[in-house]
Amino acid sequence: MPVLFRHYDRAALEAQFVLSGVDDLDALFARRQQAAEAAAGRYRVWRGVSYGPGRGEMLDIYAPDGAATKAPGENRGRPVQLFIHGGFWRSLDAALFAFVADGFVPKGAIAVILDYPLIPTTDMAGVVAACFRALSWLRRHVADYGGDPGRIHISGNSAGGHLVAELAHPRGLAERGLPPDTIASVTAISGLFELEPVRLSSQNDTLALTPEDAAQFSPQRRLEPGHPPMLVTVGGLETAEFLRQSRDYAEGLRALGDRAELLVVPDANHITIVLDHLARPGTALNSAILRLMGLG
Repeated sequence: MPVLFRHYDRAALEAQFVLSGVDDLDALFARRQQAAEAAAGRYRVWRGVSYGPGRGEMLDIYAPDGAATKAPGENRGRPVQLFIHGGFWRSLDAALFAFVADGFVPKGAIAVILDYPLIPTTDMAGVVAACFRALSWLRRHVADYGGDPGRIHISGNSAGGHLVAELAHPRGLAERGLPPDTIASVTAISGLFELEPVRLSSQNDTLALTPEDAAQFSPQRRLEPGHPPMLVTVGGLETAEFLRQSRDYAEGLRALGDRAELLVVPDANHITIVLDHLARPGTALNSAILRLMGLG
């Protein structure tokens, strides 16, 4: 079979972007759902807060009790962790990732879980634009919910890992009138930073990415200095392409002089890296993020 991308033929390329290699996938999905339902009732929450005019432009805010009222002598709000979910830019929602709050709210932070318009109701440009609107909204309004607009940290997995890299791009922030310090740190989890192999796979049957889209929205192709501190992490049990892209992205940022750490979580797959590592205090990944937030 002909080579489509790097050393991948059609079958090998298709295998990079599916979850068929994950053991007990149905059980993992069920456990993820149960964790989300349990977390949803544990914290003070504002659900479905609109951050923009488009369909699906909403977010959920999880906070410790009393977070919207400052304690005596407290001159600033709590650090914020904005999480962007995956689903290949076309599926899943914020409610399914409510459990992410477990990794941050008990430590005194505000957790914000983002919904964004999904393909094919929009295109990649529309998804990225919506995420920038959410970031801008948070900067203006998170203080109303007890958060510190000067300490907005962002994270995302899979498609969300790609989207946080887009948000962190210095030129992208500047083009939208956002100052360079809008984002305090970034955690890109199992992200996709080069979209060309996705475009060449059957995933593109619904994504409809063009060669121009792949060029415009591949962070790996547009590296330039000035990113916020970046933690690039990926599960050691993930496919070769996810592992390669995370390594290449972290190395590219470091080569420019930006602060970028690569963390490969040996026992994690594409689901458990969020469920059992990001959202679980005491793990290497959660501890690394808390240190970035000044909570470690």
